[in-house]
Parts: sequence; structure tokens; C-alpha cells
Amino acid sequence: MKSQKLGDYLRSLRETEGYSTWALAERAECSQSLISAIENGERFPHLLRLWEILKILDGDFRQGLYYLCVDLGIPESDVEGILPEEMDENS
Repeated sequence: MKSQKLGDYLRSLRETEGYSTWALAERAECSQSLISAIENGERFPHLLRLWEILKILDGDFRQGLYYLCVDLGIPESDVEGILPEEMDENS
């Protein structure tokens, strides 16, 4: 089973902020299908798109980058330094 930590993180932020996938797509100037595909682990965003989405959702870019790396198959031990010290991969 493929990892979709980034998608789960973004979905959680989006739902907490009260956005539908359509509303987030409009704010991020992208398609609703892209937001859905990212959340479902079917596509990975470019870094600038990830930055824009996380900025809208008041998310942490380093947390998102960490999840993206893990979803791409980079071992967690190789990317754990991305996270701020007060966070861990389970937050």
C-alpha cells in the first residue's frame, strides 16, 4: 500500500479550516481534481504548489515537505531532520 501521509495531512488541515476541495482549489488557483488527487495520494504537488496550499490552510511547510518525502519513498530516518524539534512524524 502506498503512503499518503501528505494527503491525510492536507485533508485534515482543509477540513479543520472548513474548506471544501472546490473552495481550496479556487483559493489555490488550481483544479479541484488536483486537490482530490493529492489528498488521495494519486499525485504529488510541486513544491511551490505545496507551499501555496499550506499557506492557505495555515499548515507547516516543513511538516508537509517531510510527508511528501516519505510518500515518495525516502526513508523517514533520512528526512527526520526536516521537522522542527517540537514536532515528530506522528503529529
